[in-house]
Amino acid sequence: MIHTNRGPRVAPYDARMLKMADRLFDEFEDLPVRTVLRAIASARSRLRDEGHQLPEPDDVGRLARDALTEGPSRLSA
Repeated sequence: MIHTNRGPRVAPYDARMLKMADRLFDEFEDLPVRTVLRAIASARSRLRDEGHQLPEPDDVGRLARDALTEGPSRLSA
């Protein structure tokens, strides 16, 4: 019997979101993971509030990066 480990399939959109998140984790490795996740979630929420049903990962990453660069006080606002 042959077993192959194919792992879970990831949709292209999800793969791009994971890649964007990975880049942010690398770029802001000195910050807690929770802070980076909060920035990503905040960026996604902001874009959805602006009418983007499925925000582009690059747009989410740009907004999250801006928030992380400006500091944690921006994330709680």
